[in-house]
Amino acid sequence: MKENAETVPRLRRDLAWDESTEDGKTVFRIVDERLGRRLKVDHRGHEVARLLDRPQTTTELLSRIAETAGGPMKPDALRRVLASFEGLGLLDSGNLSTARGEVQEGRATRGKQGDDQDVTVPLVVDPDLRFTCTSCGSCCVGVNIGPVTEDIVGNLEDHADEIRTGKGSGRGLFFSMVPEGEEREIRVCQSMNGACMFLDPDGLCRVHRRLGTEAKPHVCRLFPYRFVLGPDGIHVGLQMECREMLEASRGQRVRDQEPALRELLKLVPTVPSVRPFVSLDGELAIPYDEYEALEKSILAAVRAADGGGFTRILAGFEVLAKRCETGGFPVPPPSEPADLRVAFYSLVGEVGETLVQLKESYSEEGGRIRFHTGNLDLLVEALTDVPLFAGTVFADEEGEAARFALMVTENFWSSKEEALAPAEVVTAAAGHGFHWFLARALAVSRARQVHRRYPTERDLMDGWVSTHMMLRNKRIREALGQFEEPIRRLFGHELVNLVEGRRDLEQVSSRTDFYLF
Repeated sequence: MKENAETVPRLRRDLAWDESTEDGKTVFRIVDERLGRRLKVDHRGHEVARLLDRPQTTTELLSRIAETAGGPMKPDALRRVLASFEGLGLLDSGNLSTARGEVQEGRATRGKQGDDQDVTVPLVVDPDLRFTCTSCGSCCVGVNIGPVTEDIVGNLEDHADEIRTGKGSGRGLFFSMVPEGEEREIRVCQSMNGACMFLDPDGLCRVHRRLGTEAKPHVCRLFPYRFVLGPDGIHVGLQMECREMLEASRGQRVRDQEPALRELLKLVPTVPSVRPFVSLDGELAIPYDEYEALEKSILAAVRAADGGGFTRILAGFEVLAKRCETGGFPVPPPSEPADLRVAFYSLVGEVGETLVQLKESYSEEGGRIRFHTGNLDLLVEALTDVPLFAGTVFADEEGEAARFALMVTENFWSSKEEALAPAEVVTAAAGHGFHWFLARALAVSRARQVHRRYPTERDLMDGWVSTHMMLRNKRIREALGQFEEPIRRLFGHELVNLVEGRRDLEQVSSRTDFYLF
């Protein structure tokens, strides 16, 4: 993204201004009652802050400064002012940053007044978190493996005869593409019959088998681990896209894999880092150490809840909502059942229509590329069936399915990346509830297709992985961005009412079902 096209967040809406005179000069202070602060800003900072009344590009902001502040401002000067505001937690931006927290060879570089000093950063890992790869090969199927760095490309092409199979050899080992909205070309592993071309029939990687793990693409070596830098160290979590997660979670404790994890950190040029202040709901921002205490309370509630996915999601959200309420932002009153039903099905219908339109906007390009939209097609079909099976979709799990549900929500909070990536934690938590709903809808639909009345843990894991992959897709995220507010309302504060009234959401068809074939 070009620098002058970057979006600048607005100033937090709960801030106020104080203007006074000192030594004959006007002095401006930002009043932050939520955090008990009064921050003095200079004249130029005041001019910029007054114009941060909405999200806008840096180009727009520089133009407005030139028009209203009596003169232009250099981009570098604006960048310094915005960085100061962001560091003080004054902007209504996301709770994670990728601009800080560079990690190289397992060490973090922290600057203080321009002097860099290397410090070994501890790894922060949940003691109960376990993962050992089962070599099922499912992470190599139905996805494009990449981007592949040039050093890996060069090495593999040097050993092409060792790792190439006879089929499809004319296409080479990699293909190049420019991701939508980007300018730089990337390399991606070629696929063959729906899987990475390096995947052998026994589920093992041919590159790993012939050349060793160091020869594999970095994305393969890093999966499923992810890292977020906080004041207390690098938090290690899992990307929940392994279709054998239940079995893998019986393996080695992740905290006992520190040497391997530090080797993986060498492959990560930068990691996301938490900001000094965390916005809970767009109005209430709290210091990060206060958020950590809140997170611990949320995780305790999630683990103590007796039930499946929705029960645990609701337990965590209740703790979050109470914290927002004590900060002066009460829980909105519940909707009437009839209004809630209308709002819910309006959202379901509009999301389904948006996904259909998204699919139709992409067509095959010549004969070189065959687009696959199977997961999206299945999800649209599942959303279409929600009115008939809403009661089952919003039901809780038992047994191994309930254990998987606990893992998903625990990892959502403890790994920090998903909970802190959006601008507000409430939005992230509601998005997690929506994601679980989509996974449940897809699991129920798949079970029905093979004549099972209720989904199994396998259906649930497949539903979660498929929807997780889709929600990471840039096109889908942008398409669903328009629904942030209804998702926040329905799958945040109103989720408890959807779950409790799930049977009232079901519709009975007036037609008789006849199973012909």
